[in-house]
Amino acid sequence: MTEITILIIFFILFFIFSTIMKYFLSHKKIDMSKKSNIFSYNNLFTISLMIIISIFVSKNILNIKILYSILSIYIIISIIYSIKIGRPKIMMFFYLLSSLFILIPQIIFSQKIANYFIYTGLIFIVINAIIIYKNPYYNLNWLEGISFEIAKNIEKNCKYTNKPIIVNIKTNQNFLTGGNGLNIWLKKDKAIIKMSKKFHKKLGHPNMQEFSNKIIIQILDYKNEVKKDDKR
Repeated sequence: MTEITILIIFFILFFIFSTIMKYFLSHKKIDMSKKSNIFSYNNLFTISLMIIISIFVSKNILNIKILYSILSIYIIISIIYSIKIGRPKIMMFFYLLSSLFILIPQIIFSQKIANYFIYTGLIFIVINAIIIYKNPYYNLNWLEGISFEIAKNIEKNCKYTNKPIIVNIKTNQNFLTGGNGLNIWLKKDKAIIKMSKKFHKKLGHPNMQEFSNKIIIQILDYKNEVKKDDKR
């Protein structure tokens, strides 16, 4: 079996696996009838894709080590930036470990030795998946699914504003989540929601203040449930 054939087979399997993973990691909130959801990706699947490339693409490809070096630098910079703006440190930590265990050995060691590091990287990917499953509010697919559920039951055809919506609520925590048109910052004394015009339209032009109030309550309620479960 040629290398190209192997790659094609694994890309197909990767697509099937990533689709199933997205469905379950979002707690079945993702709408798989939408092409945008099926072909969406996140860091977890980006790392998985790196594994496939690392194992099955020959190192004889011109400048492959330069490619891995650039990817490593990009990942490190993106993680530093993500932590700086408030993304969860534990997720970024395992993302960093997963990425570097896959990429750095490819630059330094032979393929045989590098493969052992890749298998170790798989362990960190599993840990990252568990964290995402237990904390779905960090999952873009879950957030979008919850957003549509909330939007169904509130006032529609309302005006859009590009100004951040403030929800005055004490959270006693700082964290950032969101993407794809919806960004949520929780601070100790308030929450800030920023929505794109495109996402507002997708939701049916909901009342933005009412929507913001409800999604913050939903996230905080879920975070409390997670904490209770962890104590059992």
